[in-house]
Amino acid sequence: MKKRTVGNAHQLFLEVINRLGAQGDPHDTIPGILRATCRFFHFGCGFIYETGSSGIFELGEVCGYYEKSTLPPSLDIFNVLTGEQVQELIALGTVVIRADDAASGLKAGLQGMFNCRLLVLVPIINNEGELIGVVGMSDRRGEIVLSAADFEKACSVLRMAGNQIKLRIYQKWLENTRNAMKSILDNVAVDICVTDFATYEIIYANSSMATTYGGTDNILGKQCWRIQHSDQNRPCADCKHDKLPLDESGNPVPGLICSRDFLRPQDNTWQRVISTCFRWVDGRLASVVSSTNISENKRNEELIRHLAEYDDLTGLPNRRRLLKDIDNLFSGGSGEGYVLFFDLDGFKRINDNLGHQAGDELLHQVGLTLQNSPFTAGQAYRHSGDEFVLVFRDISPARLLDMTGCLLERFAEPWQLQESTVNCGCSLGIACCPKDGTKALELLHAADQAMYASKKNGHGKVHFYEGGRTITGEEWYSHKEPAL
Repeated sequence: MKKRTVGNAHQLFLEVINRLGAQGDPHDTIPGILRATCRFFHFGCGFIYETGSSGIFELGEVCGYYEKSTLPPSLDIFNVLTGEQVQELIALGTVVIRADDAASGLKAGLQGMFNCRLLVLVPIINNEGELIGVVGMSDRRGEIVLSAADFEKACSVLRMAGNQIKLRIYQKWLENTRNAMKSILDNVAVDICVTDFATYEIIYANSSMATTYGGTDNILGKQCWRIQHSDQNRPCADCKHDKLPLDESGNPVPGLICSRDFLRPQDNTWQRVISTCFRWVDGRLASVVSSTNISENKRNEELIRHLAEYDDLTGLPNRRRLLKDIDNLFSGGSGEGYVLFFDLDGFKRINDNLGHQAGDELLHQVGLTLQNSPFTAGQAYRHSGDEFVLVFRDISPARLLDMTGCLLERFAEPWQLQESTVNCGCSLGIACCPKDGTKALELLHAADQAMYASKKNGHGKVHFYEGGRTITGEEWYSHKEPAL
């Protein structure tokens, strides 16, 4: 066996140190170190394997001196070696296999794995003591005879390279993690914005947030309120920033958030905004605001509310909405208003003679009339069956009587249905707030009593409830001051 001598290792160490200290990409530094080491010790090839996410070790770099390597592109080390052998490799720190060694166990497994007779191998271990890569040199010829000191020098160089490779692996993992987090944050269908807690300046925005406001360059460094309102010089009135939970030391309270809903003018979408505070990467206090498009939720809520508070047949608000609106309109007894209660005269006869389909058609037409009339639009409700209610506030007595007169005139005219023409008038009863009550049920009861007085006196009339009794519209108006 031919013994190959090596030169002064001092020069090799200097070259390696210079390469490690040079500025630049470690991807460029490491292959040069590996190539120089193989050349110095006359090994046929050098190689680096790094573990991937699946646990398979992938060939990173390979360099050949005397011949091209036929190393496999990937190694399933954890299946080729036993768990004990992997731990032995980690514990040894370096493995040297000479051509004349009687290899067994770990060394035999490594010889077969790398298809060589001579091998110098250094495992790369992470901070948790796990195998994440290997760097080494191999030769299939078996002609190299180095002293123990030369092998130790080779191991020392590979260990230095291994530390650089470990750093590179961490950088790759960090970059992959960063890219994965960026991809997640950019694709979660949530706008995310981080602002400096003290200055309100935006220090981070994910892609969907930035796109809404013209791109990252257009918003980073700007105060958050200015990207929504360029002419504004102070935080938004409904901003939750000052309500974010901090402890007595000014540190964020974990898990506590503030939320609000608002209509975003930039795209006319409803957004649910959730805010909390935390420490940014540089240690400063920051607030993170995430906003989710809840326009569909709002539409669904509106649909549910409409179904709960509106009548399908007439399109008018129903009794549930009526009670709520009366109580809200006259809450605390403030202001004066009127509740008009009326039903259709002879509606039962139409149902009995023409059928319920004709009755429903008539109710539908009444609903359209009340919605489209300038006197009653926005004031009308379907109470139940053929009963309807009108609610007015701050209306003069003269206009009130004009409105009731127009309503009675319309109901005195025929109603044209698909199959026939019908006559169906109405009788009205009116209660006054606060004189006849301030609560919805009180006013409806009083107006209902007045309506029955109209029916009793020949239909197609209007009566007012006053002081526990009912009077005609003419009597009521005679007590009122003429409108100026």
